[in-house]
Amino acid sequence: MANPWGPALRIARRTALRSPGRTALIAALIGLPVMAASWLGMISLSMSPKGEALATEQIGRADAQVVVTPHRTVKLDNQQDIDGSYLYSDDPAADDQRDPNTVDVSKLLPAGTTIAVRTASVTTATIATNGSASANYQVDVVDSTGDLSAGTYRLDRGRLPRATNEVALSPQLAKHLGLLTDGKLEPDAEVSTDDGPTYRVVGIATTPGATRSLSIWAPPGSPLSRVGADAELRYVADLPDGTDLQALQEKLLAYGVVVTPRAAIVHPGPSNVSYSGGGSAAVMLVVGFGVLEIVLLAGTAFAVSARRQTRTLGLVLAAGGTPADVRRIVLTQGVVIGLAGAGGGIAVAVLAMVAGKPLWELLFARLISDIQFPVGRLVMVGVIGAVAGVLAAVVPAHSAAKQSPMAALAGRFASAGTGVRLRRPALFLVAGGVAAVVIGTSWMAALYAQHQKEAAGDPNAYQGGITPERPIALILLGITCVIAGLVWVLPNLIARAATIGRALPLSGRLALRDAARHRHRTGPAAAAIMMSVAGTAAMAFALANSFAASAKDYVPTGRDGDAIIRFNGDNTGNGDTGTVIWTAALERNVADALPTKSISRLGPVSPMGAKPERQGPQGQFVYTEPLVAFPVGLSDQAGDMVAAPLLAVDPDFIASLGGNGAQVAAELRAGKIIVETPGFEGDHARLGTWSDKPSAKEKRIAVSTLTPSHQLAAFDRQALVGTETARTLGTINVQQTHLALTRAPTKSELQTARNFLGSESALKIEKGYQSPADKALVILLSVAAVVTLLGVAIAVSLSAAEGRADLATLAAVGAKPRQRRNLAAAQAWLIGQLGCLLGVFVGALYGYTARVAFGSPYFAIPWRELGGMVVLIPLCAGLLAWLLTRSRLPMVSRID
Repeated sequence: MANPWGPALRIARRTALRSPGRTALIAALIGLPVMAASWLGMISLSMSPKGEALATEQIGRADAQVVVTPHRTVKLDNQQDIDGSYLYSDDPAADDQRDPNTVDVSKLLPAGTTIAVRTASVTTATIATNGSASANYQVDVVDSTGDLSAGTYRLDRGRLPRATNEVALSPQLAKHLGLLTDGKLEPDAEVSTDDGPTYRVVGIATTPGATRSLSIWAPPGSPLSRVGADAELRYVADLPDGTDLQALQEKLLAYGVVVTPRAAIVHPGPSNVSYSGGGSAAVMLVVGFGVLEIVLLAGTAFAVSARRQTRTLGLVLAAGGTPADVRRIVLTQGVVIGLAGAGGGIAVAVLAMVAGKPLWELLFARLISDIQFPVGRLVMVGVIGAVAGVLAAVVPAHSAAKQSPMAALAGRFASAGTGVRLRRPALFLVAGGVAAVVIGTSWMAALYAQHQKEAAGDPNAYQGGITPERPIALILLGITCVIAGLVWVLPNLIARAATIGRALPLSGRLALRDAARHRHRTGPAAAAIMMSVAGTAAMAFALANSFAASAKDYVPTGRDGDAIIRFNGDNTGNGDTGTVIWTAALERNVADALPTKSISRLGPVSPMGAKPERQGPQGQFVYTEPLVAFPVGLSDQAGDMVAAPLLAVDPDFIASLGGNGAQVAAELRAGKIIVETPGFEGDHARLGTWSDKPSAKEKRIAVSTLTPSHQLAAFDRQALVGTETARTLGTINVQQTHLALTRAPTKSELQTARNFLGSESALKIEKGYQSPADKALVILLSVAAVVTLLGVAIAVSLSAAEGRADLATLAAVGAKPRQRRNLAAAQAWLIGQLGCLLGVFVGALYGYTARVAFGSPYFAIPWRELGGMVVLIPLCAGLLAWLLTRSRLPMVSRID
């Protein structure tokens, strides 16, 4: 028996070649999501290197990393750090600290070993930026005496530093300091530290993992790369062949030295971190919706393609073919075009990844040392795309197989009638899904309320966040049921909508009739638009409720209109900490650059004679231990939980903030401190530091019973003390300066002030909560418009191709030339309007949940965004169809 799939494959190949436009359209619908998924897979792996790529970035060409710890003996933990280094622990009872600089690591390693200092961030340096301004910048040590460090950096210009008075800079820092001219380093470029030494800049180098970092490259032994006696020293080593790494590792642990072989970085051990299945479930849900989107859009095109092949399929039936043969022919086209679209999508993604490497490095601020091609993942994505193409051809294949040979040979394809009843199971599915969303949201709200009640009962206890997995699962199930029910009932819903066409103009009546008769394409197209707009509307609801919650929780850092300068150690910014060093001259320069009326300073209070030291992961903050107010009558552990560091503030500044600021200012002038933290029930507090707890003999200070109003919420969990009182207790370290302005500063004035500071984030104008809703509106409407117009364009163009004979008949009976344009515009508006309306309905279900998830004080409805989706985008779709449709059409013969 002959293989029945052979002729089907030949017909599918011939059809694809004879109709290249339609084939390219369907292949593109399948290939675009495949291309996006493939590119995301490659870019995610390339931006998170593993194996040899990670080892090269961490230790260059070396065989192992050698870490000299500040402990005389350590033991290895069964864990690895994110960079592959082995973690270790020491015995606090028996440990004897030592300075790692006193250890000659070369004597502990086998003879013939070559070592170099490992490239890493080790400390920070305070560099003069402009005039009286200076700021802390990260210092990376790099050993360029050999080639062991190759791969841990990228040299862009010049050379790496070798002498102790030489440095290299990152491209961003060189640009920030004004040392580049037309992209080239100035010949006599220098940088100076705040304590006097000057360093010659000899090159520009980039850190692979952070191309936008502001960092300095210094050689080993440079004053800039020196670390404290309690810091680790890291080396890389090229060991002699045949070295027993395990034996060497065990031996050096007794000397407080940890060896991490290259193989441990390339092939790290199993992680002790466990992950829940929630993330995988969400990914699978997104993939499922993506496949459904492909099936709906490509299925529309396959349905029209099957109708255009009616006579060909009729010949198959007339020659003795069976309905199974017809189904096989159409399904084979799904296989051929699905494979072509999936393969083309993967090929385009690979080409874009390779050709666009410089662009991806620029966008993601990371070097791609080795492009990763996850073959298994790419094959899986291609298979999913190809399967989606086959699924898209299933319904058109079954519809084509139902045709009689005579009707097919005559070119007639049965059109659906308008008298169709809505499917009750689909309606029940929609109603059940809505009920599940409402119940799941109420359940989640009750769990959050209970958690907040428990947290309010003990405000000093640590309260972790909660993830209500069961309510979330119920909500996702409900939304899935709603989408499935709407997709199921949508073709019948379109047929029902056609009954209102009697009241519309001619173009509207024809558009509704065409949509109802050919709901094989209008139904899936509207469903695809619905799903895409649903995602956009859900994002609009999420952002609106997130913005509402942020506006409720926003705490102004000063008076409205003030210019606020953040100095070293201030952490009130957007996720960053100030690194600019305060000086009176710098403050005066910035104040003179702005229309300043008055100056107010605030900052922590340190004990008399306290010495500053560097803190932070790379010592980027000049830190002086502050005075802390401890409550009287509590144990050390309980006292530490509620203790509050002193913050010196100007009483006049506090009084100007409003609320009960005037009463708070009076208490501050009386020498009392203001503490909002629960636990200070007494009328006095003890003063001490975190490292040196207060005793009964140490100084006490009066505590006010006044509770600050919400206008002073920016100083929560701190003990406010007046500046006069603070000067009697210690030294005020200025962390913020508030400049009261006479008017809003101009852009040039702000830029001048920022140039003095040498930092864009150090200066802020307090304007209250600034909602980013306008930017979100543009982005959301753009996404919704692109997807909607794509679906509408597919449906309208296929409708025009399929209904060309009908349009020719209209022209023959005297219809005006513009009638075709009006008909296309009406069809586009109808499909877009229906898809957008249902999409907003589905998105609103998620929005109802977002109110609880984001803690919004009310159900925020993004009226502008929804109005644009429901009104503006369908009208734009109709207008675009009207503009792009020719008003005249050549006469064609109509065969019945």
